Amino acid sequence: MNLTKLATLLIVLIVALATVGCDALLEEIKNHEHSYTDWIEVSEPTCYAEGTERRYCIICFDEEQRAVDRLPHTEELFTGKAATCTEEGYIDGIKCSVCGLRISGLDPIPALGHTEVIDPAIDPIGNTPGKTEGKHCSVCGEILIRQQSVFLGDFSDKEKYDGDYGFGSLSDFENGASMQAFYMDIDRAADDFHTSDKDAKTKENDENTIYYAAEIDFSKYGISSDEALTVWCAYRTDRPLYYWISNHVSYTDTYITLEINDEYADADVRAEYNDRIYSAVNEYISALNGETETYLITLAFHDKIIDSAEYAYVENGAPSSATSAHNIIGVLLEGEGVCESYTKVFQLLLNYCGIDNVFVSGWAGEAHAWNLVCLDGGWYWYDLTWDDTSGWGRGIGYSYFCVNDTQNVNWHDGAKITSTHSFLDDHTPNPAGGEGVGYSYSLPDRSSEIYDYEGVMLRDRAIVIDGFHYVIDTYNTVCLTKIEAEGDVVIPESINYQGREYTVASIGSIEKGIFMPGNILYYIPLIYKSKITSVSIPATVEFIWDFAFDGSGTIEKFIVDERNEYFTAKDGALFTKTLYTLIKFPMASELSSYSMPDETVELAYNAFGDGGNVFCPKNLRKLIIGKNVSVIGAGNFGKGYRDSKPKSESDIVFADGYLDLLKAMIQVDFHSDNKHFE
Repeated sequence: MNLTKLATLLIVLIVALATVGCDALLEEIKNHEHSYTDWIEVSEPTCYAEGTERRYCIICFDEEQRAVDRLPHTEELFTGKAATCTEEGYIDGIKCSVCGLRISGLDPIPALGHTEVIDPAIDPIGNTPGKTEGKHCSVCGEILIRQQSVFLGDFSDKEKYDGDYGFGSLSDFENGASMQAFYMDIDRAADDFHTSDKDAKTKENDENTIYYAAEIDFSKYGISSDEALTVWCAYRTDRPLYYWISNHVSYTDTYITLEINDEYADADVRAEYNDRIYSAVNEYISALNGETETYLITLAFHDKIIDSAEYAYVENGAPSSATSAHNIIGVLLEGEGVCESYTKVFQLLLNYCGIDNVFVSGWAGEAHAWNLVCLDGGWYWYDLTWDDTSGWGRGIGYSYFCVNDTQNVNWHDGAKITSTHSFLDDHTPNPAGGEGVGYSYSLPDRSSEIYDYEGVMLRDRAIVIDGFHYVIDTYNTVCLTKIEAEGDVVIPESINYQGREYTVASIGSIEKGIFMPGNILYYIPLIYKSKITSVSIPATVEFIWDFAFDGSGTIEKFIVDERNEYFTAKDGALFTKTLYTLIKFPMASELSSYSMPDETVELAYNAFGDGGNVFCPKNLRKLIIGKNVSVIGAGNFGKGYRDSKPKSESDIVFADGYLDLLKAMIQVDFHSDNKHFE
């Protein structure tokens, strides 16, 4: 009996006792006729359940309950759904919108199943990979059996990408043999996971989901958890191919968990990345054209990596923290990454070619990574990140290419130097030693000798062919630095030297100066005091240095191959491809009056000067500045001439006073629609 009923009963008893007395009251209760209250709702009826009501006698509190009929269903028409390859459908029907009961119709339609189509195998041809046989559904397009890339080479052989320097370093420990045995257990687990068709395993830890490849027992080898973590650290630096390994590791007293980055948890995602990696390596190896000399292989990889990638910054100018920017996917597949990605891609390619190398981490003003490579028994530094000189020259530097501890790295594009600056002045490798995730292996001693390649070194000496002077500029290109000729000159697309073909890709040079802010670079004119009447520039030229065509007042016109993607000629003058920048007006042009094209926005410094004894085109008397010209006296200063609007006005580099110099030499007028100059 609840408290309310009890309280009511007590009140009734008290009243009754006061009125008739105890004996009379008991007799009255025994022989009374029930007097019930109204029905009170206990639970509300719905369309899926009855309700209930109750009442009780006000004298004896006898209680009655009764059911309340369910409410009618609220019918709603549901349109049928067609079956798909993998999901059932259903016909039209009626359901209750409240309880969801199927009233009529809605009978299921079985899933149709996939309509399988064979994707035929394709044989590899030359450097083009083939594919294994696969299957897909012709209705929904789902891949049922993924086609794998097939190469004529062994690009999918995982062991070709393995390094072993970290493995070897473990032998320095007292338990080195046991640590190396555990290393091999990690390797077997990683090898299996790399090509597995199963998704990563998962477990929860501190409210986070951990994705992992395997849990690997180290206790059976009698090594400590710190020693096991040392092994993991050494292993991770040896395996650039395994981009999916996380830089975080968890462990217990008996095993470590080989964690992976969640972006690569899906087996299909990894399979696609793996194919793309093997295809990219195939492309790099093919570019070697059978090259076997270590120096030239490192040069080819150095140039192609830098040419294919940019350093990955975020909006505030800090290095990107994206996972791919720190593994091989960033630089190799996405075209941008930080130092770790540059270093791992170089390491991956060198491993594939069987060239001994070491992944190095340390400090260079911030945490940094670079490479150490063995050439002819000597070890030399390589820093591809710092050699990526975007905005200077052709974007590739060689200050940090194949250098030892002490040689001078303070040079650029053949520039003479005035002070010595060594690689180790900027780079400090992490000190050897430590244990666990703080482990760093000792590095081999670097050669005391500057590397001397028996062939022609980069920008080392002039190659003279038919009066043209060249220096080797990159792995397979040369820069034309001087022309000793007369009349109509046709610059060749390529030259052959010592049995190797080099593409003519740049024009002009720097003689001396130092590549540091605030110092002057001195340029050598390409045709100083020559008697050339015209210059034909081939399709292969992609970079022209400042003042390259100063020094001769005899050029009547420039001619540019129509296939050239960077430069063009109009009315005998040299422009960037879209006519955005006027680079050089021929000093011996027959024109007495010249009006710039409407497309031209920038006028290069000395475009109408010579830099020698002639200060303006000899026949030109009147110059009309185009209606869209906004910059007069622009210089590339090693950045190249712009062919489109810069990202910001601060990117514009120009010489003050050049307009006044022009006005002093010839009559200068402005197009009536030019709003940039008064």
